[in-house]
Amino acid sequence: MTNDYIYIFTNPISNQVQSLGVGLKYFTTAVTTLPNHLLLIKNPKNLGRFDEFSRFHIVSGTEEVKDFIETQEGRKQAQTKWIDFKYESLFQQLSDQEIAELLFLGHTDSPLNQPTFYKLGNRYTFFGSTYPNSFPTTKMYYRDIHDFFKQLGYVLAERVAEDLKEQKPLFVFRKKTVTPPSKPIPIPSKPILSHLAGLSHDGIAITFEGRADMGPNQRVFHVYLAEDNPRFVEADKAKQPLFGTLIYDVKEGTWNFEA
Repeated sequence: MTNDYIYIFTNPISNQVQSLGVGLKYFTTAVTTLPNHLLLIKNPKNLGRFDEFSRFHIVSGTEEVKDFIETQEGRKQAQTKWIDFKYESLFQQLSDQEIAELLFLGHTDSPLNQPTFYKLGNRYTFFGSTYPNSFPTTKMYYRDIHDFFKQLGYVLAERVAEDLKEQKPLFVFRKKTVTPPSKPIPIPSKPILSHLAGLSHDGIAITFEGRADMGPNQRVFHVYLAEDNPRFVEADKAKQPLFGTLIYDVKEGTWNFEA
């Protein structure tokens, strides 16, 4: 996780998410159905195939889309902006005004009206990465915002797995006190992720605290109010309200949120 915390600020009306430390990571794992086509509305490296009608480049095919997104996800600042669409036949029916709106979106990182296009039937609009206050946040629209919070769940589970992997006994002959997981770390339940989604309307920072004082089989994340500023430093922990604590029990393999 970037700087060992995650920042999330969501707009519950438009389903736009501004995040730090998540971006496109685990997108292809979290979504139920991958898009069949991507329209690249900003594409500095001319990736995909060129479409004569719209003058944009396109990535087509589920596997091609998956490979494209996974190539982008590991970058701190993804180089492209894109919108998914269902059928090329409808895509060819875009009006000049709609194409102009796509160009505006690619240029400004903001939709002229809404980030949805009826003819495209899109579920996602990836605005790309921006740098407010020198922090590389990513902005994206989700038709179902739970897709993003499933991504978050995988990122949290990965952080726990990394911490368990890093843990070593002080002496080789000392018995380990941490119960090693026998299977992959699960993601938090949907009610927990939905609760985090509600909190994120005000902007939140999720910090990883490790074991803290909870015991060797507990891994702790604190959830703080962060508002619309992704820059979260150590001093903010004392200044900002604590919404609650997200706890993973290594022995039981369960997540819990304590307000």
